[in-house]
Amino acid sequence: MSASAEVIRAPFSPIAIAEHIANDPEFYRRLALFVASELAHEAAKYTGQGNTEQIIKGELVALEQGFSDVAKQIASKAYDKAAQAIILMRAGLVTFSENHRQLVANIESLGAICLSTYVLGALGVPMVLSALILASVVKAEKLSDLIKAWKHGE
Repeated sequence: MSASAEVIRAPFSPIAIAEHIANDPEFYRRLALFVASELAHEAAKYTGQGNTEQIIKGELVALEQGFSDVAKQIASKAYDKAAQAIILMRAGLVTFSENHRQLVANIESLGAICLSTYVLGALGVPMVLSALILASVVKAEKLSDLIKAWKHGE
């Protein structure tokens, strides 16, 4: 058995991101512009309740501006600056998630439920049963209670 002493770059490091962008800058520029456009559209039409609406709209606008900046940096061939902008957006999303747990908890649960339902389905568990199992986990309720409620249409 032999050991190799090669340096491997993290796939989401600034250098690796800049290299990916440099491989097909036009694709990533158009992608960033598309995402910015969609975020602007979503921010304009989003309605929520009270302070939550302003928090979410503010985050959507910040992301839209970030993606617009990425597109501009790519257009000027400043791939390292585009990579830094991407990393700043990633850090901003992490901070948003940490500071607003109540707003993102449902989104995280939905993603986990979708993935878990797919995995259980691949293992042969019927989709309805998979959904009930995962709902019982998320809601912290007994599976038997959820099945009874489901059968009675509650």
